[in-house]
Amino acid sequence: MALQIQKIFNNGVSAEYWKVVKTNIDWLTQKANISVYCYIDKKTRDEGKEPICSKNIQFEAVKDFGGKSEFQFLVTDNIIAKSYELLKKDDFFLGAKDIL
Repeated sequence: MALQIQKIFNNGVSAEYWKVVKTNIDWLTQKANISVYCYIDKKTRDEGKEPICSKNIQFEAVKDFGGKSEFQFLVTDNIIAKSYELLKKDDFFLGAKDIL
């Protein structure tokens, strides 16, 4: 599972494949951090190449997500699938497509 959305970086490199590599949940503060690695494309990732960048996004309990906070939404059911759903709501990933 991954997200596909093309981004062009300041150095002119274009990449489109984003893979969740870590979800850190702080139960006390009810904040979650999702870390993703960026690859040029799926083929590059499948070949075991190194990511070209990483991005960390924090979600908090105060935002509403379908009647639940983003934190509550994330910690129910499949945390990986929920991570991707939350990422697609972030401005940076708006319009991203799921890659299964």
